Amino acid sequence: MFAPFLRRWGLDVDGEEIVTPRARLLPVTRLGQPAMLKTALFPSEIHGNAVMTWWDGQGAARVLAAAGATVLLERAEPTGTLVRLYDEGRDAEAIAVIADVAAALHAPRTAAAPVGAARLSDWFVDLPPAAERLGGVLHDSATAAAELFGEATDEMLLHGDLHHDNILHFGERGWLAIDPKGVQGERIFEFVPQLFDPDARTALDVSKLDRQIGLTVASAGVDPARLRLWLLAWAGLLATWWSEDGKPPEPSLSVAKAVAATWPGADERRPKYS
Repeated sequence: MFAPFLRRWGLDVDGEEIVTPRARLLPVTRLGQPAMLKTALFPSEIHGNAVMTWWDGQGAARVLAAAGATVLLERAEPTGTLVRLYDEGRDAEAIAVIADVAAALHAPRTAAAPVGAARLSDWFVDLPPAAERLGGVLHDSATAAAELFGEATDEMLLHGDLHHDNILHFGERGWLAIDPKGVQGERIFEFVPQLFDPDARTALDVSKLDRQIGLTVASAGVDPARLRLWLLAWAGLLATWWSEDGKPPEPSLSVAKAVAATWPGADERRPKYS
């Protein structure tokens, strides 16, 4: 898989191959400089490569070379992870980093965005049927999603999966994003996936979750009520997907219940699903 690109781009192998469900990666060097060779295995990941190229190193790892499903990326520092900041009790600093990276990714660009981006609303088509089938808090999640898409604002091309494992430290270049989904949707959604990080225990602790929401609102300048509404919708969708894959729906189901419990007017919304 990698041999043609090693020859084409003058690369030397610098580590073991990394295998993920959606891509293959190989640490390499080019002219002595560390880099990462990545071959995407799914259309959505190939689209993500195009988005990375379009970002041109602004808020994201720089694409050094590209050919179809394969890209050569600048390589992050081995210990550069936002999870480390959480382990050190620096969650406010970590969320500020996420906000800064998002701002860089969302900045206007002169070149046209890559075509073929999925719409965020397409991701949520599985939620209403699941709410009818399974009931419970998924009704609230489906209602929240309908409200959000009924009055969507500030739409743009999003990373779509901007959590702590997808923002790495690149030395002098600082914190940068990797592995985008490249989905078209409302800007505020960009700050929702990170609310489930850095681990399930944090997401299930309501006081910690509230703190993360507060820090996100302060750092990213987003509306707290709408952020919670997106969290309610997203938690329900994740629970749906995990259930359909035969996996336990936690912590998403508990997060959805915690948010729904404080959602104004939730009780009045439920009867139409009864």
